[in-house]
Amino acid sequence: MTLGSELKLLRKMKGLTLRQVEVISGVSNGYLNLLENDKVKEPSPRILSKLSQAYEVPYTQLMILAGYLTPGEGKQLTRMPARPAGGTAGKPDLAGIVVRTINDLTDEELQQIKDYIKYLKFKRAGKKKG
Repeated sequence: MTLGSELKLLRKMKGLTLRQVEVISGVSNGYLNLLENDKVKEPSPRILSKLSQAYEVPYTQLMILAGYLTPGEGKQLTRMPARPAGGTAGKPDLAGIVVRTINDLTDEELQQIKDYIKYLKFKRAGKKKG
């Protein structure tokens, strides 16, 4: 997946036009079109920040797709054991992780998680079609 295809998917998932994203983000619709069609190879981090806010996705996600960061860079990663309790080989017990952490999340963070799950389902549905 390229940055452009991801941006287009995010925009369509939100049901927005390029002009609407321009109003929300302050990034011109002409530049957005160039981004979505992969004509701009290295958009500035400032532009990516505006788009991450407009699309309500993690800034690091766009920075990785733009090639500024590698996956996992800038994060403190916790290694999962090969066979976590309640999980299967190599897979964490996600229900256990959620239960242990849900009380520490704000309402806004919970909404972001819900939105991200919708995004993943939308993305998966798009792969099945074509």
